[in-house]
Parts: sequence; C-alpha cells; structure tokens
Amino acid sequence: MRAERNLVGHRHVMGAQSLPKRNPCVPQTQPVRVTYATHRARAASPAWHGHRMDRGNVSLLAPTLPGCTGVLMAGIFHVLGCSADLEPQPSPTVQPGAVGRVNQLGRPRCTAPAANGGSPETIEQAILLLDALPKPTSVACFLESLDRPLYAFATSSSFSAQPAFSRRSPRVFLKKNQLIISAVIEGDSSYLVEFSYLLEGDRSTKGELHFPITEPVQASAPYDRVLFDGGTVCRTCHGREERVVDMTFASVYSSDAFRPNPNYQVKLDFLAQEAQACDFANQPARCEMLSAIFDGGPVHDAEFPETMKVFF
Repeated sequence: MRAERNLVGHRHVMGAQSLPKRNPCVPQTQPVRVTYATHRARAASPAWHGHRMDRGNVSLLAPTLPGCTGVLMAGIFHVLGCSADLEPQPSPTVQPGAVGRVNQLGRPRCTAPAANGGSPETIEQAILLLDALPKPTSVACFLESLDRPLYAFATSSSFSAQPAFSRRSPRVFLKKNQLIISAVIEGDSSYLVEFSYLLEGDRSTKGELHFPITEPVQASAPYDRVLFDGGTVCRTCHGREERVVDMTFASVYSSDAFRPNPNYQVKLDFLAQEAQACDFANQPARCEMLSAIFDGGPVHDAEFPETMKVFF
C-alpha cells in the first residue's frame, strides 16, 4: 500500500528523503500484544540471527498517498504487501560459483548457493538468500534462484500498489508454504518485491524491498520499509493490524491477509507461452523476468486457503 510515513530513524538503500509525518487517511494504531510462537519457531534459523548491514548505506523511502478518494484506493490497494519508490535496475554482475546456465541476454542464471538453498520459507530466510546472490541482485536473479517446482498465481489486476502491467505482463505471487513473494513482470512495479508470511487466523506479516540489491540487507529492512505513523502503510486496506512484540529485531506488524481475486487470474499456460515467444531483442527486461520464472523448471498453480477473504 502506498502512503506517506514518518521516516525518522529509518533509512533504505536509495537515500534519505523527508516526508510528512502522518497520513490523515490512516488512524494511529497502538501496539498490541499478539502470540507469535508459531512464526518464531519457523523463522528462528540460527543463520540469520545477528544478521546486520551498515545503516549508513540504508534509507527508507515512501511515496505520497493522495487524498481519501476512490482514486486513492485504486492506486494503493494490493493483496499481500506494501509498495514504495521505484527506479530502474541493472542485471547482476556475474560472479563465479553463484550462477547457472546462460539466458538469452548472455547472463548466466542465478542459482542459490548450497549453504543457503533456494527454498526460503520465511521473510528472514529470503533475505539470507538475497545476500548470497551476486551483486547487484536484480528481481530476475532472485526469482531464478528459487528452487523448482514453483507454485504461482498470476493476476492482471491493476487495483494494487504493485499493479500488474497488463494481462501479458501480470503480477505473480509465488508461494513457498507460508511465505508468499510477489513481483510484477514489467513496468515501474517490477523493481519491487513484496513479502508476506501467513499466520494462523488468515493474518500475515508484510514487508517489501526495492531492487537492485547492492549491499547486504539488514534483517529488519523489509519491515522498516513499510513503517508509518505507529504502524504500517499496509493497514489502509489490511485491517486488524497489531504489533508483533515477539520479534524484537524489528518493528513488525501483522494484519488481515487476502487471496488474489480469481476474476483476474492469468493462466500459467498462457504466461509460459508468453515466455517462450518473448522477443529478447525488443523487450529484454520483460523477457528476462518471464524467463526467470518459467525457464528454470516446473511451475504449478498455487493454492491459497479458502478461508482467506478474496481481495476486491
């Protein structure tokens, strides 16, 4: 979700920027104690404890939320994450020992080092994988590194802060058990990756990263990026937001999770055909993203809990 937020004390990769302190469309939310034992048990991998980066190279940016209107809602809503600033990204530099076969742009596909594995199941494990990939790390490189088979749901809906570019270049949700990763094939939103970790009760924690990744990522970075005014920007459409007090390494909030609207579903067979027919000479960035998803192995339909509410 797009929104203004107070960034005092928080910075992200792209540089600091002053923004208004609060969004008048979003009420102040006080921290609430919630049980988080299940998530902590799954996320508590010794590998990421103490995982840090130089905050001097980090800054959080956020876009401006327009007025409280129908136009605003169409511009900010999304299913599982929250969006921020955008700018172009280069392909990652090839590094020995961290790449696979060459794609049609002449860049070897990124592969997950054996020590990390390509099947993250928490947001924190996804960060560890990102840190192990060649730098700068593009969205395509990150998606290439994920183990196959992938489980995906593609949507053509533009009713989101991470909107699909078109039916031929949709937004794609990749589901790794409780972890959901979303990316867009083409357009401004293709430089963002949104993360959601599903909890009991059809809730989720949410975070976001802007690409390319050029430095090691702090474990708190995806959560820091969506902070706003005593909560997160996500609460604009994801209700019942509560502070997750058990996660002390970051200010983490959980809120309602939605599943994608089937009315906007783009069939994977159609998208695989788009990947096969894609013209790398004329649409290199789009083709690289499609290739990242479909050229690494089987891709199957993802299933979401039917108890989850359908997004608009």
